[in-house]
Amino acid sequence: RVIEPAALRRVVDRLLANLKDGVGERGTDRVLRRSFSALMLSVVVARDNAAPFFTADEFRRVEDAALAYLDAEQDVRGYEPAVGWLHSAAHTADLLGSSSLVQQHR
Repeated sequence: RVIEPAALRRVVDRLLANLKDGVGERGTDRVLRRSFSALMLSVVVARDNAAPFFTADEFRRVEDAALAYLDAEQDVRGYEPAVGWLHSAAHTADLLGSSSLVQQHR
């Protein structure tokens, strides 16, 4: 809870944009940006679960972006020896799991 909500909102804007960067392509390293942006969004949503700061519209924006990303992501590789863990499916699940908790508490 060290980072103020206004700063988190700016981070969320960037992370949501990252979910669209190269989405639909396969076999590139850009999946790392998308995947780990989904993971970081799940952390922000978990923070919101603990101390709510999202408005209902802000929450829906994150949830809608997560669902759109789930639908659009084509690169679902798990581990690449040259790169490491990519985890787009797992990190999207983390985000959707976190946002489901928020939905239940709103």
